[in-house]
Amino acid sequence: MTAFRRLSSIDQAEAALEQAIREGRWGKTLPSYQNLGKLLDLSTPTVAKAVARLVDRGLLVSPGQRRRFRIVQGKDQPAGDGKATRRSRRHLLILSPNDPEQWDMGQRRVVLETMQQAIADGWECSQESVDYARSKTIPKRWDNLLIHHPATHLFAIQGTRQLAQWARSRGLKVAFVGGHALSADQGTTLGISLSDQLGHCVRHLGSLGHRRILLPYWGASSEFAAAAAKIIGGNTGVDPARLIEEGWVFGAPRTTPGEHRGRLARHLENLRPTAVITVDWHDYLVATQCAAAAGLRIPEDLSVAVLNPSPDTEWTLPRPAHYNIQQSFFIEGIRAWRNGKRVTHEAMTRAVVAAWNPGETVGPARA
Repeated sequence: MTAFRRLSSIDQAEAALEQAIREGRWGKTLPSYQNLGKLLDLSTPTVAKAVARLVDRGLLVSPGQRRRFRIVQGKDQPAGDGKATRRSRRHLLILSPNDPEQWDMGQRRVVLETMQQAIADGWECSQESVDYARSKTIPKRWDNLLIHHPATHLFAIQGTRQLAQWARSRGLKVAFVGGHALSADQGTTLGISLSDQLGHCVRHLGSLGHRRILLPYWGASSEFAAAAAKIIGGNTGVDPARLIEEGWVFGAPRTTPGEHRGRLARHLENLRPTAVITVDWHDYLVATQCAAAAGLRIPEDLSVAVLNPSPDTEWTLPRPAHYNIQQSFFIEGIRAWRNGKRVTHEAMTRAVVAAWNPGETVGPARA
């Protein structure tokens, strides 16, 4: 198994200078040693040794004493002397928005097994925690990552639009698990969409005779309400506009849990649904509490399912109907992406179907 390689200061300077040269950042000549040292926060001797390596590799030409190094570009750039260039290395940089001690079990498995697979496949691999979730712009300090980790591929947990933009501008191939949905020309996003889960869940409930399906959600997104109503209506034959107007799909402005609970209780009493689909674990808890307060038995009187459960799901009785997304789907997807393959939407849909756990809270619709 290939071990992690610790980069020296000279390695870091060489990688950073090569990246800048290939991006055309300095035109025809290299800045002075002093300016490069300030830019890279490295000593002048270290920069000089890195420049000497690039001269040996043919990326720079020495014009003589007291003159700046000339950058070899385009067709004039030689193939080199057989040493691996930065772009010929396969180096996977894994980023997460939080420190490893804050990872949940699923995130930990995805990151660690992805690292193990990459190393076993002969890749260099490194991991960093960067607070990119809060960044609305592209900080210059992100470039320091590539000084320490001369990556060719970037894989991030819950990646953002800004992170993808930065990585692609630096010539990296990009993949996210969760976060911003990348278009085909931007990279690969592996994730299970709510629409896939909701559509499958509605069809399953429909096969059990459910037509009066209620979907409450914490928040007030009109876009989500419209999309959810369209999915439910398309599978039950009910006009989506009617589902929203009558309150079958309704959002809960972020007020207090008590107000959310009271609103849901009123909908259970007035609409008398046979099934409730909840988006997350908090919605599920509120729904089951309201059902108990109304004297409704689960699943005899009311079926309840949750799309995005929590680690506490397995400890709950009766066991909720939910989606148990297998982390192996993401791990194998990242491996396929590293090898230049694309993960299709059909693969994600199959992952949703395979992840369905009927639990003990869904049954036939009451007469």
